Amino acid sequence: MMVGMKLNNCHRNTGFKKNLNALKQNGSPLPEFETDEPHDYFITRLFIREGFYDYDDTNQDLSEKGPEKGPETKLDEMTVRSEAVLKAIIADRKISRLKLASELNLTEKQVRASIDRLKAEGRIHFEGTGRGGYWVVD
Repeated sequence: MMVGMKLNNCHRNTGFKKNLNALKQNGSPLPEFETDEPHDYFITRLFIREGFYDYDDTNQDLSEKGPEKGPETKLDEMTVRSEAVLKAIIADRKISRLKLASELNLTEKQVRASIDRLKAEGRIHFEGTGRGGYWVVD
């Protein structure tokens, strides 16, 4: 068994550091790593922190948890985002996705999803090349 083993042969960003930090922050014990001699595989064991089963959230007021996010709420958020993206495109037809994300305080993925939605609805399309193109509102 090896604890804190480095995977020098893989050269992949596997997220071990992020996971270890999350376990420490949560108060969970560190995981155990098991491997064979030529390091063909490894097994990780994650342990539940002490007191995990003692937690009871049945008496919490729902207002403390915040609003439930169901499909309707998600659709509403997407509609609001798409409309904000459309307004920004109308204001600046040469605006980039990166600038849209920055101005609207959205992620690039959210901007892409909004643009894809607006395109699918036939409300916008892009003409020209990436550097010299512009948005057309249909």
